Amino acid sequence: MSIGIGKNMAARIVDITALAVFGVFALMYSVETSFFAERTVALLFSGIPLFVGEALMAFCAVLYCVKRMLRGARSGKWDAALLVYLLFVAWKAIHGYMDGGRFP
Repeated sequence: MSIGIGKNMAARIVDITALAVFGVFALMYSVETSFFAERTVALLFSGIPLFVGEALMAFCAVLYCVKRMLRGARSGKWDAALLVYLLFVAWKAIHGYMDGGRFP
């Protein structure tokens, strides 16, 4: 008898976590409007500011990858498209920081 959670239960936990995070972010976006969207987090290893929306996108990308691994799904064209989009967003964020610098 093994103790632990199965892959299906772990996938459900990933789904519930994503839904809860989306709910909190939707609430904060609606309550604080643009003030919440303009908040940034400074990462310890770089001076590049990370907006909360970018952090949400990165967190959801990690959850997506975890769920794909739990399900044992093979990578396809949609995974490649998601990766290209995420790299594009990261490139635009770094490029914008290099051009405009850190804002107050």
